Amino acid sequence: MIVASHDFEEEEVDPSEDWAVSQIKNSYDLTMIGNKYIDCFLSAGLSPHRVHHVLPYQKSGFANIISEDIVREEAEKFNVVWSKPKNFFFERLPILVKHYLLGPSRTAKENNFGLLKEHFHPQQLMTSAKYVFQGFLGIGSI
Repeated sequence: MIVASHDFEEEEVDPSEDWAVSQIKNSYDLTMIGNKYIDCFLSAGLSPHRVHHVLPYQKSGFANIISEDIVREEAEKFNVVWSKPKNFFFERLPILVKHYLLGPSRTAKENNFGLLKEHFHPQQLMTSAKYVFQGFLGIGSI
């Protein structure tokens, strides 16, 4: 969900741009069923993502939903486009699958590994095992 609510594939970065403007341009809200509150629950609070980036210390996705109108109004004053939320299943998931699951890893690109070697090379298997183990320890261990 974290990757789904950012445009890491084609991120726009302009160092002279205002921080909040950059955050709004490079993240977006997600929708799964269309109800903001249910979407917030289903996404563990990540569906109202633009407000989260502008007001990062709000510790609740529901607070982000309540603050959205104010942040959107302020963005409009600065001519920042507030696009509609993207559908997770139809607009983001296909891109994520193509970019992250079907694309070669950095190591595969650097070493010209083919599909089988990429997935069964001992170094890659050890890296995968390490991430699985660290996953059991918690997200802060990575």
